[in-house]
Amino acid sequence: MKTIWGIILLSLTAGIFFALIDFRLNVSYSVGSFFNTEPEAVSEAISQNKSIYFLGDIMLARDVDRRLFRAGGLSYAFENIAIDPEAAFAVANFEAVIPKIHIPTKDFGFLFSVREDLAVELKTVGITHLSLANNHSYDFGTLGFLNTIEVLKKSDIIPFGLFDKVASTSVTILDTGNQKVGIIGLMGVDKFWSETELSSAMNDLASSTDLQVVFIHWGPEYQVKRSISQRSQAEILAKLGADLIIGHHPHVVQGIEIIDNALVVYSLGNFIFDQYFSTAVQTGLVVKLIQEDQLALELKPVSNLEKRVQPKFLEGDELKINLEELAKNSDPELEGQILSGKIILPMTLATSTKEAMMAI
Repeated sequence: MKTIWGIILLSLTAGIFFALIDFRLNVSYSVGSFFNTEPEAVSEAISQNKSIYFLGDIMLARDVDRRLFRAGGLSYAFENIAIDPEAAFAVANFEAVIPKIHIPTKDFGFLFSVREDLAVELKTVGITHLSLANNHSYDFGTLGFLNTIEVLKKSDIIPFGLFDKVASTSVTILDTGNQKVGIIGLMGVDKFWSETELSSAMNDLASSTDLQVVFIHWGPEYQVKRSISQRSQAEILAKLGADLIIGHHPHVVQGIEIIDNALVVYSLGNFIFDQYFSTAVQTGLVVKLIQEDQLALELKPVSNLEKRVQPKFLEGDELKINLEELAKNSDPELEGQILSGKIILPMTLATSTKEAMMAI
């Protein structure tokens, strides 16, 4: 009996101990300490001209985990998507956690655990930056969140974004060689950011970068049209100086519009995910920020319909049909550009000091 009570007492003591550790880590992180890792986490300087890819949700747990294990690794998922790290940055939303102890996520489970070896492979397939500002970043608590950051940084991937606040670690700066592009990661699911909460961060971003991008997790799931709340939030972001607003979380592609001088891509949809119940959740959008004669955003729809968890860029009639559908859900004034697969950013941007920004 004494042994049983001893075990119970030991378990309770350990539980309290780890809870206190988690609490202390959470407090430390909340004041922006980031355990002395902020400089590496928020910026990267590259002395070459680069374009920037923006990808939607990447979730490497559950059925994705099993399929990639059988296929021999993450390279299977990127077999049809070639991103040259010498020519481009690649920014995506990382919809999962890399805990110290990987516990495979069961079907219909929603605590997304990713194997460390898969995360390490992200760099080898061209991913350079990952937003952690989403509703799954704390699936394994503060310790899981911090371990995710540690593993990504060891893999030479820049993590940015917080679950519930805006701080220096919400921002990453991409030096394309000609200009600096500042990206701020925001979590907007069940959270509406006020002008007061965002103004300081946006002003700081504007003072240190040439182009300001908001990469935001927001909007209702599985709705191909943006919500009133998304539109209202976009208005605030545009007012505060965002040049480009790119959303994710709905798991489907949503429309595009211009608000003031900000181009808003409401949702990129899924990039790699184990949702198979409709065409919409297996079809995503990759956008590529480029500089030709003008600053522009290339629209590159992708699909996992042919092979699950293996996206490919659409071509021919499939591409045409996809862009037509996107145009129907977008600002009518952008129809021609969307159908062409390329949107010129507002003229006030392309002719400002942000001119000559990037090369393909």
